[in-house]
Amino acid sequence: MINRTAYEELRAADMPEDQAKAVAAHLPDWSQFVTRQDLKQGLAELESRLIRWMVGIFLAIVSLLAAAVSVLVAVLG
Repeated sequence: MINRTAYEELRAADMPEDQAKAVAAHLPDWSQFVTRQDLKQGLAELESRLIRWMVGIFLAIVSLLAAAVSVLVAVLG
């Protein structure tokens, strides 16, 4: 598989077709790599999901503790 963009640019610069194919075949397709912006966005989404999970778990624990206390009060009360 060749880097199509690189091939087209090399051909536009008057490089012979066989040489352009050979060079483009050894160049990485940069669209497949992650950018810093992609990483920041991914980390922000991960942080948001993690916070939502932590809040949900915290509320579940508080609910369970409140239920346990109300049962104890009813039993001992």
